[in-house]
Amino acid sequence: MILITEINITSLLVYAINNMLSNLLSSINNNVTNYLDKLVFVDSGITTNLTDVIGINSYSGINLICNSLIYGFLIYYAISFLLSHLTFSQVESPLQFIFKLILCALALNASQYLCGGLIFLVSHISNMLCELGTYLFGVDISFSTLISNVIPQEYFVSNSFSLFNFDRNFKVFHNLWFP
Repeated sequence: MILITEINITSLLVYAINNMLSNLLSSINNNVTNYLDKLVFVDSGITTNLTDVIGINSYSGINLICNSLIYGFLIYYAISFLLSHLTFSQVESPLQFIFKLILCALALNASQYLCGGLIFLVSHISNMLCELGTYLFGVDISFSTLISNVIPQEYFVSNSFSLFNFDRNFKVFHNLWFP
């Protein structure tokens, strides 16, 4: 009978966690970090393709589908409002429905400008964070520089990763905050 002690369980857990993280970190490629940089640090050039999807006017793209749905809701409400007088059922007041319909129509038809403005805002925030990081730390802020600063080069040579190694973790955080 095999006797499992607390020391064996903890050493087994530490070995399993270190092995999983070692395999994960060794599989990170520079191409992945470049794609992550493109996803996180957005530039305002994305909005050029946005007009093809959303549409230039209210008769093309997704705007056409949204306006068709608005007309469908209007027809549905008109029929249900007329039938409510015959069946004596309660429906929404016409002024409340028209107000909601106008707000939805404005939001849907202005979606290109709203999305463009949101992307423009996120682009400026990400540029500001990159410049602030460059000014404060003297290093470009991106996933590739994060990986190269957090994971030391000797790891890739010796493949000796240990999550619970205090000396290594101290060196990593020291290199991150005090380059």
